[in-house]
Order: sequence, then structure tokens, then C-alpha cells
Amino acid sequence: MHNPKISLVMPAYKSAATIGAAIRSIYDQDYKVWELIIVVDGPCKNTMDAILSTIDGLLEEHKIQTGQGPKTIVIPHSGACAARNAGAEQSTGDYISFFSSDFVAEPGMLRRWIEAFEDNPDADMIYGGYRFWDVEGKPAMFSQPYDLYALTCYNYIDGGFPVKREWWEKHKWDEAFKSLNDWEWVLRMCLDGMKPVYIPDFTFSAQMPQPDGLSYDSADNWLERFGQIKEKHGIPERPVCFCSLDYSEEACKLARATGQDVQSLPFFKPNNYKLIYMIGFNIQQANKCAEMLGPVDGPKRLVHWMPADVRNLKQSKIADLEHLAQAFTEFGLISYACTAEDVKFLQRYGFNVQLKYYFAWPDHHVNGHEFKVWMPPEFGDVKRGIPDIATTDNKREATCEVLMDRPWGEIAEAFLGGKQVITNAGYEGAWVVPPQKTHPELKTALINTIRNIAHSKTPVLPRLPKEATSAKKFGKELMRLCR
Repeated sequence: MHNPKISLVMPAYKSAATIGAAIRSIYDQDYKVWELIIVVDGPCKNTMDAILSTIDGLLEEHKIQTGQGPKTIVIPHSGACAARNAGAEQSTGDYISFFSSDFVAEPGMLRRWIEAFEDNPDADMIYGGYRFWDVEGKPAMFSQPYDLYALTCYNYIDGGFPVKREWWEKHKWDEAFKSLNDWEWVLRMCLDGMKPVYIPDFTFSAQMPQPDGLSYDSADNWLERFGQIKEKHGIPERPVCFCSLDYSEEACKLARATGQDVQSLPFFKPNNYKLIYMIGFNIQQANKCAEMLGPVDGPKRLVHWMPADVRNLKQSKIADLEHLAQAFTEFGLISYACTAEDVKFLQRYGFNVQLKYYFAWPDHHVNGHEFKVWMPPEFGDVKRGIPDIATTDNKREATCEVLMDRPWGEIAEAFLGGKQVITNAGYEGAWVVPPQKTHPELKTALINTIRNIAHSKTPVLPRLPKEATSAKKFGKELMRLCR
């Protein structure tokens, strides 16, 4: 049986303080088919001494034998991208990881990567999140499932994760990029068809960004560095930025449908946005939402209240609602709500709010392997009657929801997520199952409707409710708000 080989290419520049731990974490791995290539970016005695000292320690501890240390090469100082390319040129592995000298591999990292490739034969790259080893509690840098459009807006794939060798051979690191170079490299490969696969795991830890590091360079020169990526890959300037604390998937869908930006924290880095559009407002985390919306003297800011947000507001004290409404007015926040009932409730306590129902078209065709349905627990027998169709107990994962005897607010919330809706109420845009005399008859009707949607040979999109705004019309309205 062939055990794939992983090449770990480790650029080193002023790395004396961290490189020893990085090297040891690789030698402690239980998967042994790998090679480590250290590229010292410019002669540096301290870094070389740290490498040699680490190798001597491994020899004394009998963890390696003479000649089993990492391959070390020294190049004239040329930057991280040049060092990565130089190391990869010397590598022989099936997969390449550009493993930074301030990373520390978690136990079992290499085996986890290999297993992920084996479990996902079509994967060209495996990635996930990582932690920071030098901060108490080891806080995490989270990642997310792959979405190419989101990757044109922000980076969530670190360049240290393993990639199939042929993709580096086709797309070497661009040495013209001083920082944000891993974003540019991964984005370039993805635009060319590379398939990254996300694993919800933390397989290594990194050092927090240091004052003389690449992260500080990108932060200090963000607009210039990001502009370089945009120019190279034809990414247009996007005046609107969607964001959300609880509805990140919906925010991304709306950004894609209207050709705008999406960010988790729009003001974490400098920007030229003209409108910040927040989907939902979580009253339990009002300070976090306010941080996402940014400063008073920034761009226009709009909050689109979701039905669930308004339901939560109804549990608040009247004085708190009036105080929040006053804050919205003082900070010049625009408010939209999805239903006339929600608008009436918000206006009662002083919110200046308009009725606005947008619609996020789903990203994919609905068919047997992409379709996933959610239904309440009382329809367990319906679930058992469709063993060939994917179901989920998590509404967030569903592309279709069975909402029988539910109010319009819940129906609207599902539509806002671009989902199919099956209901017994006469809401335009939903798949209507007429009232049935007996539960067996209802079960049969639901199963037939679910199968009709799931096995359709043509794209099935939720029919647009009369209250909805089309993506085209919605995009024009965004441009009006930007003026």
C-alpha cells in the first residue's frame, strides 16, 4: 500500500526564537512518511544556531540518528515567497505544506491531513482553522467551508495547509507580493479550478502576529496590498459590505447575488465601503453588533431585522427597547424589517423602520445529493419514509424546511435563506400541501412533495413570494443607498 509523502517546506527569517519548537513538533508526528526542508531566507547565524541546537537535542534524545535531520538550504534574502518556491523545488512529496517557522504541529497533524485526503479523493487541498500558542487559552483563528465568492472578499485559508504537488508546480508563489501572499496564491489556484476541502479541526498552532512580520505589513498597508490582489485577479471595487453575527451564510448569499462584498468584521481593516448592511441584530450581543457596524463617522449603516431578532426583542423591557431605538436614531442607522407585523412592533417603540423583504437565491441546483430537508420531530415517520434523501436536524444545514401550521415570520425566515418551503398555508412562493383528513394521507403528500423537489432534473428555485425583492432590483436599491 502506497503511503503518500508530505513535504514540509519551512521558510526561516529571524526565526531563532520559534523554529526549534516547529521542528520538534514535526519529528513528534506519528505519521512518518515526510520530509522537512528548511529554507533560511538570508544568512542568519542565530537562526542557524537554533536549527543546529535543535538537531543536536534530537540526536541526544535518540529521536533521530546522524543524517536524519532536516534538509537545510540558505538563499540570499528574497522574501517568504521566494523561500517557499526554493524549498518546494527541492521537495519530492506528493503533497506540500508551506509550514511556517512559528507554527507548532498538533499531535497527529500529518496523519489527520492524510486521512482527510483519503476520505476526499477529489480534494486538491485540505484546510481548517488554527490556534495561537503564545496567548493564554490558545484562542482560535476559525475557518469555514469552501466558498469561492467569499474567498474573493476575505481570506480564510492559510497557506500552510497541504496542497497536491501539481498545483504548486502549476501555480508557484508570486514573489511580487510582500504580504497577503498566501491569500493571493490560494485564490489564484481556486480561480483555476482547485478544490479545497474544509475539515472542522485545528491541526496546528501559530504565533500571534509580530510587529516586524508579514501580518503587520498587510495591516499597515491593507488597501494597497488588497488592491494588488484585486487588480491581478479582476476583482471590482464593491461599495457595499454585508455582515452578520448570526446569519453569515445569508450575508454571503446576498453579497454574491448582488455582486457586493461580505466580511465578518468590516472595520477590522481599513476600507472604502459606502454602505454596511447588517443581516440581523442580536439584542443579547448588541455591543458586538455595534462593533461590526463601525464608527458613527463612517459609511452609511443599515440593519435588516430578522423575524427571530424581533421575537427576541419582544422579551425585552420596554425601557430597553426605547433606549435601543434612541441609539439607532442618534447613530443614524437605517432599519428594515421583513414583515408588516415586525415593522409595527418596532415603530411602536421608536424605531424608524421600513418594510423590506429581500430574497437570496440558492447557490446550487437542488438534486438528490445536494438537497437536504429539515422537518419537526413529529414528522419522524416522514423522515423514515425517504431513506434515499438527505435530512438534517440542524435548520442551518437545510435547503428545504417543512413548516406546517407556522406563522408568516417563520416562512419568511426560511425564504430569506434561499430555501424551499413546504407548508399547508397558502403562502405564495411555498410548496403547498393541502390539509389532509388523516396523518397517513399527510405523510404520503409530504413524501411525494419532497421527492418531487429532490429528484427534479432541472434547477428548482423557490418561487418568488409577492413580498420579495428580486436580486436585480435589490442591487439597484443598494446603489441608491450608496449615493
